[in-house]
Amino acid sequence: MKINGRVRLADLASISQEEYEKAVLICSKVRAIEEERSNYVKNHNIDPEVAFPAANWGEGSGNDFLDAYRFIAINPTYKVINHLRFYTQFFTGYNLKTLSPAPGHTSVSDIPDNLDEILDKTCPEPDLWVHRYIEMMRKTPVDLRVNVPKMLGEIGWDVSGITVSHDLYVYQERLNLLYESGVIDELSRKVREKGSVTIVEIGGGFGGLANLIRQVIPQVNYFICDLPESLLFSSLYLSLVFPNHQHTIYDGADSEILIKNDLGFKFIPNFMFDDLKTVDLQVDLAINTLSFSEMSEKQVRCYAESIRHLLKDSGVLFEQNQDNRSVGLIYCKEYITDYFTNRETLKTISIPGITQGIKSFL
Repeated sequence: MKINGRVRLADLASISQEEYEKAVLICSKVRAIEEERSNYVKNHNIDPEVAFPAANWGEGSGNDFLDAYRFIAINPTYKVINHLRFYTQFFTGYNLKTLSPAPGHTSVSDIPDNLDEILDKTCPEPDLWVHRYIEMMRKTPVDLRVNVPKMLGEIGWDVSGITVSHDLYVYQERLNLLYESGVIDELSRKVREKGSVTIVEIGGGFGGLANLIRQVIPQVNYFICDLPESLLFSSLYLSLVFPNHQHTIYDGADSEILIKNDLGFKFIPNFMFDDLKTVDLQVDLAINTLSFSEMSEKQVRCYAESIRHLLKDSGVLFEQNQDNRSVGLIYCKEYITDYFTNRETLKTISIPGITQGIKSFL
């Protein structure tokens, strides 16, 4: 693979006025759900300890993502939406605005008009993630090499036409794990058999992994379950990246839309997750990467119990989480294995070194 230089802001397409207006409407819908959360939880007798942000995502933890959520949800300007990925570092640990690790940077900050010139000086050479990506691709099938769109602030380095940054690398890493474990092949088999598959991702971040999986398995009903504050980012990103797909922000009013086979994306507030059980959704693959160990024990147990029900006899759970007990959080594997009888820790031949977490299937 060949490095062809940096992908700059000047290389990216800008969103249209119509796309911007759609984004503003999404912000309004998500904000309404977040503002109504307390009443919904009370009226539906939902356990507040499960429903509300806790542990690493709680209000008192000073999370950058809460500031970014409010900054975008309350006043979604064109410039901010057009550079959405510059406001998602809390999901990936990497700041695209500086092409460097996120610690020490805040998401809500100005975007210099001369950012391309600044990065030409501060980041003149490809970083280690570009080289790790090239190494990983040596043992990755060509049809598994997916890309990010040239929009929304997705900058990095051009490697044989693919925009590579830390963020693409880590999501490609997870896609490779799904492939090497046989899950991608099994999903493809199910598509041939029944026409589509259903994936539920708990904690979908800004939608990075969903974007890659959709490119490999187009015939998928993709659910993302997350805090409303986080759903803002994934619903914006995926709606703009996949404008021709159906996008549903679920508000609990009509659960029947959850079983509609429209091959689109459905965004489920975390406190409405059990509605998937109510409609008896059958899930082929459930995913969680890095966020179970950022939740409370009670939240993890509730998710695990519901996932076990949704997977029926033929679905699997892929989880990649690290031990966070050293920073006062939990190690989710201590709890989720109570709900699954089989567990396999995955090995890889293509990845030079797993970036975060211990990967396993249950």
